[in-house]
Amino acid sequence: MKKILLVEDEVAQSDILKSHLILAGFQVEVAASGEAGLEILKTQDFDLLIIDVLMPGMDGPAFYYEVGNKLHKKIPAIILTSVKSTAYQEDILEYIVKSEVSPDEIVAKVKHYLKVQ
Repeated sequence: MKKILLVEDEVAQSDILKSHLILAGFQVEVAASGEAGLEILKTQDFDLLIIDVLMPGMDGPAFYYEVGNKLHKKIPAIILTSVKSTAYQEDILEYIVKSEVSPDEIVAKVKHYLKVQ
């Protein structure tokens, strides 16, 4: 079973996406902040990260920087954002504008990237 870490501070958003991912057969952990996500990553491995850009404290890009440079983990990621971006970082699979896709479309993208039926 593929394992996903969802780093999202909006509880309603994370609850909806988590339930859709679980129904699709993924194991999902949720972190409500970048700092909490880093703590989880210290003891667990994941196949994919789904990261919100705007979060209080440590934002999404800072979190992803810490994952690679402090924890030395190379995990592909999907970025959830409110604003379109074309500035891709290494290992960022896609930037998804939250208002433009449904949770089911995000699940389809996750399945595609993780090569799951």
